[in-house]
Amino acid sequence: SYGPTGDDAYRTSISTPRPANTATSPAPRSVHGGPAPTSAASSVTAPSGAAASSSAAGIMPPSVYPDPMLKHVSFLTRDLNATVAFYEALGGTTEKNLTTPEGYRRAVLRLGEGRLQFFQIPEQAPSPHPHWAEHIALHITGLRALLPTLRASGVTVTRDLQPSPGGRDMAFVQDPDGRQVELLEA
Repeated sequence: SYGPTGDDAYRTSISTPRPANTATSPAPRSVHGGPAPTSAASSVTAPSGAAASSSAAGIMPPSVYPDPMLKHVSFLTRDLNATVAFYEALGGTTEKNLTTPEGYRRAVLRLGEGRLQFFQIPEQAPSPHPHWAEHIALHITGLRALLPTLRASGVTVTRDLQPSPGGRDMAFVQDPDGRQVELLEA
């Protein structure tokens, strides 16, 4: 959310469709959609057998794995019921809420196209970083009306309502485990 080009420019750069994988892979692209920088890095073999240029760290360029999509991000929680209630109050929909064969409590919440997964595992405590730079970001409709409601229900507001770098209303709150959640007006 804090890119130098603003919210909308960032969203546009990551939503540019890529062509399907064909016998000849397209030229590697940077994360911003332009041609990837070239280097004298070693060559690696992609799963399809096509050779692809790699960085010194051995990471495959994005064109090797066409159309990746984030499935979910998973976290530990101390109290699954409180965490589910918190994200449902932000507009999330619970897709799964169950006990695994190992006896762990698990929930999956859908927020727009993304999903958050939470596990409550005995003797395993979450340890989210308190700095705002490590956070979950959600687009919210009606943030000005929602924020006082969240505050009245006991949610900790760590950064009060203010303009985002792109000019939209923004605030930061903490989920029940102390995880920072950025709320950005949709």
